Amino acid sequence: MDSPYESVLQCQCTTLPFTTRIVYILAPMKLPSEATVAWANLCHGNVAVIYGMDWDNCLTPWPAPNSEKGCPPFKGLASEFLHQLKSQVFPTVERAIGFTKEPERNLVGISLSGLFALWAWIYDPGYFQNIASVSGSLWYPEFVDWVQSAQLAPSNGRAYFLLGEQERTSKNPLYNTVEAATRQILNILQSSKIQANFNWNPGGHLAPIEPRLESAFKHLFT
Repeated sequence: MDSPYESVLQCQCTTLPFTTRIVYILAPMKLPSEATVAWANLCHGNVAVIYGMDWDNCLTPWPAPNSEKGCPPFKGLASEFLHQLKSQVFPTVERAIGFTKEPERNLVGISLSGLFALWAWIYDPGYFQNIASVSGSLWYPEFVDWVQSAQLAPSNGRAYFLLGEQERTSKNPLYNTVEAATRQILNILQSSKIQANFNWNPGGHLAPIEPRLESAFKHLFT
């Protein structure tokens, strides 16, 4: 799956028969196959892990200075990347699985892809049923204001947010705002009658991701 955005997208799938639910995970790397099998059973659906994207640029909603000193600015190519997912990647995955009708799509993101998951859910309402933002980069400049100004409507889906307990004590002052940003967004969603929940997990931003993804699947689908 080639991309014009300095990406070489790859996909790993775990499929369950007789279900039209699929959970897409936007991940920084391939994930252990035994974990994706467990998550497929938890959600009673198919799991597709998409990785290989241009992480800093495909997953950010608008241009902004990089959060790390000395790194190039974020390009903000999320709308182009979402179009690529919807027009090329997802149809390819869903044909390969053998769907004969429109599936129930769900989206799980980690770090910057957790930012992307929430942004896409709001930007294109109804396309994804449920989303999870796992250690999501909700500190992104102007993102809370964007959520506040969005036209939010009650949804049948749910949003789940999870942070590591040590993320709010990062040495990076921008990352330190992640708890406040997450709680603000949670309040905005809940005020619009959207089902949204938030939990802490042990560790910092770079703690092992599999337990956090398992938590996301449990909260969204059990």
